Order: sequence, then structure tokens, then C-alpha cells
Amino acid sequence: VIPPSKEEMDILFKLTMQGDILGIQERAEKLMRHSELKLFGENIYRLAKALLIDDIQEFLDQFMKKEK
Repeated sequence: VIPPSKEEMDILFKLTMQGDILGIQERAEKLMRHSELKLFGENIYRLAKALLIDDIQEFLDQFMKKEK
């Protein structure tokens, strides 16, 4: 799974902290349009559709820790 840019990760993290499910789904849909980010977007979208905010945060945290 290839994560998006740091800027996109920051946006997704902010939306997650706000509990903005629709915003998360919209961003995930945009990511799914890029072949290299499709799997990442699908994972986020699936979690958002199931309203699993905590799981989205954990998923994002995995990649944000790798960036450091």
C-alpha cells in the first residue's frame, strides 16, 4: 500500500479528528482515481463507509510514523 503525499495525509488526519466521514469518503474517492494510490484510497473509503473513525486513525498513524 502506497500512501499519498504528506499534505494529503495531513488533510485526512484532520478530517478524521473532526469525525468528518463524508469529507474522508470524498478524499478517498479522489485517491482511488490514481492507480498508485488506489489501494490506500479503497482502505480509507471502506473504513469510512463502516464509520470506523478509530480504525481510520490507526491506519493513518501507521503511515505517518513511517514518514518520521
